[in-house]
Amino acid sequence: MLALVLLLLCPAVCAAETEEPAFGREFSGEYAAYGDYVTLRYTVLNTLDERITAVTVSDPLVGVAGYAETLAPGEKRVFTARVRVIADCLSTPALSYTLGGETRTVAAPQRGVTLENAALSAVLAEETTESGRMLVLTVTNQGNAPIYGVKAVDRALGDMGAAVSVLNAGESARFERAMQGGDHLCRVTARSAGGRALEIDSNALDAQNDAPEPDEEGGVTLSAALDGGRVLVSIDNDTNTLYERLTLTERTGGETRALRFLPARGRTQLVWAAGEAGETLVFELALPDGQTVSAEPLMLEAAPETQDDPLDAIPDGVSFRMADDPQTYRDMMLGAGLMLLALGAGAWLAAAIRRRRERRRRLKKRQERKRQRQSALKKTDARMNEEKRA
Repeated sequence: MLALVLLLLCPAVCAAETEEPAFGREFSGEYAAYGDYVTLRYTVLNTLDERITAVTVSDPLVGVAGYAETLAPGEKRVFTARVRVIADCLSTPALSYTLGGETRTVAAPQRGVTLENAALSAVLAEETTESGRMLVLTVTNQGNAPIYGVKAVDRALGDMGAAVSVLNAGESARFERAMQGGDHLCRVTARSAGGRALEIDSNALDAQNDAPEPDEEGGVTLSAALDGGRVLVSIDNDTNTLYERLTLTERTGGETRALRFLPARGRTQLVWAAGEAGETLVFELALPDGQTVSAEPLMLEAAPETQDDPLDAIPDGVSFRMADDPQTYRDMMLGAGLMLLALGAGAWLAAAIRRRRERRRRLKKRQERKRQRQSALKKTDARMNEEKRA
């Protein structure tokens, strides 16, 4: 009979023993460009019937993200932190707390922020259909993150059609317009998942010749140029060959990126993080047939600028920045401290000079009043002596 009672009570007891507070983490964005900041939001809700203590939220990305001495039943706390993205950020945050003298731990699902590789290609071609000759533009997302608001404008025909709201990684969008005379070249604009503006030009097409521009020997070219605080790498394929599985390498830092394919008669652009001032970047593209194409070395003449100011206002909660040089902040704080010290010393010296002048002025007044009293006493004594003699 006792065994039967225990068997019936076991599910409720086991459920009570395994019940844990609700814990989760959210990111301000799933993708981020190099150097951008993302905000992490941790939520803790005490769903138990008892008060918990020593509530600590930790994350390998930021260390200790938040702490609360106690949480009453039904009470919720939210902690925030910021992380600068320089690589894929994948971690499993944990919540530790004490209940009834026992320390327990709860882990949130493993998630992260992906360092986006924004890359577009645009191929312009002519097709003959039942409706006649058509100008067809194919835009492909060769990056690893979605691209939003893809819009195409031809220099001869103008707008190529409605914008594509979302173009996921590996997907292509097709724009069509009836062919007319003149030279055609489409400019494609979009917005990356990290919020950066993207712009790329397609290959040129001459409608009068009814064919693309002819091939040239060694028709794949590679170039790099500074674009604000980043480096824009352009790969142009002026041949009719579709290349697959290419590798782009930056020789100075050793970083490599893989391209799934390079369209014929198209251009692909990639955003690369700029390094320190004075550094020289050397890009090299390896083709599937073993040939390599190199770009002219790019000298960085100015320090790169990130989208967010590293000294911007710290939000509520914990703030953490990765890959910032602490020596820079120490130098800045030391300079500010010396400046405040100099200002304080100057103010103290000016006040001391004013006090000394005031003391001298008061001393002169006292001496003048003393002389006046002595002079009055002398006059009084002289008058009294004259009266006595009389």
